[in-house]
Amino acid sequence: MLKTKTPDFYLLHTWAKKGVAYLHPQGKIGTAKLVKNLHLNDGMHVLEFGCGTGATLADLSLIPGLNLNGVDISSSMIHTAKQRLRFCGIYHDVQLKLIQPGEKLPFPEASMDVVYAESVLAIVDELILPEILIEILRVLKPGGRFALLDAIWKDECPAEQIAGINKLCMMHFGMVQSLANPGYKKDWEHTFKKAGFRIISSQDLSEEKDNLCIHQTNRLSSIFTKLKKTAVLFAPRFWFGQIKTFVLIKKWHKHDGDHLKNYLFLLEKPHTD
Repeated sequence: MLKTKTPDFYLLHTWAKKGVAYLHPQGKIGTAKLVKNLHLNDGMHVLEFGCGTGATLADLSLIPGLNLNGVDISSSMIHTAKQRLRFCGIYHDVQLKLIQPGEKLPFPEASMDVVYAESVLAIVDELILPEILIEILRVLKPGGRFALLDAIWKDECPAEQIAGINKLCMMHFGMVQSLANPGYKKDWEHTFKKAGFRIISSQDLSEEKDNLCIHQTNRLSSIFTKLKKTAVLFAPRFWFGQIKTFVLIKKWHKHDGDHLKNYLFLLEKPHTD
C-alpha cells in the first residue's frame, strides 16, 4: 500500500491528553445514530477505524458478546484509549493497535462483521483514501457493513472556497477541514462504489429532526473523560497551545461549519455469488 508520513499533530495530541470523547459531527447523538444502524449482535467482530480515545469502544463493550477492535495512527490517541479501557476494567476485552498511514490493516481477510469510522476519512491524506477503503473492504465479511460519520462539503460551496478553508486549516492545524477530493456527497458515493462497496444509504444528519436517539454510555468512561479534562487544567504547558487554538478558531474558522453537512454513510461488502 501507499504510505505517507503523518506526524502526531499537536491538535490530536491535545485532544488525546484531554481524553476528548465523541469528537465528530453531532457528538454523542451522532454516535447513537451510527450504532443504531450497525445492527450489532452477539458474536460479531467489530472494528473501529480511527478509534481516538476509545469512548465509543467503551460504550460498545456494554453490548454482550461483541469482539471489539480499534486502530489509530496517533500514538497519543492509542495511549489514552488504553488508559480509558483500563479505567473501565475492560482492557483485555478490546484489542487496540497502532497502525501507520497507508499500511495494511492487521486483520485477516473477511474477519470483520462490521467496521465503522467517526470523523476520520474526511481528514486523511486523499492519496491513501482509496487504499484505506480497499483494506476495509478486504477485512469485511461478504454482507458486512461499513458505517462512517463525517462532515463533508455542501454542494453549493464552491471549490475555491473549499481550497481556501483547507489551506488555512493546514497552516494552523496541520490537517484539512474536510477533503476537497472527494468533497461533495456525489463524489464520496462515487469513491465508495469505485472501491467496491454497495451503498445502503446516505443520511444527512444535519437535517434529521430525531435528536432523541438513545445511546448507552459507559459511566466509567464518562468519569474518565471528566478526570482527563480536569487534569489538563493543572498542566500549564498545555495552556498556551489551547489558547492559541481557541484564538485561531475564533478568528479564522468560526464559520467553517456553515459550509459542511454531517453525513452518515452506510455501505456493504457485496456477496461474490
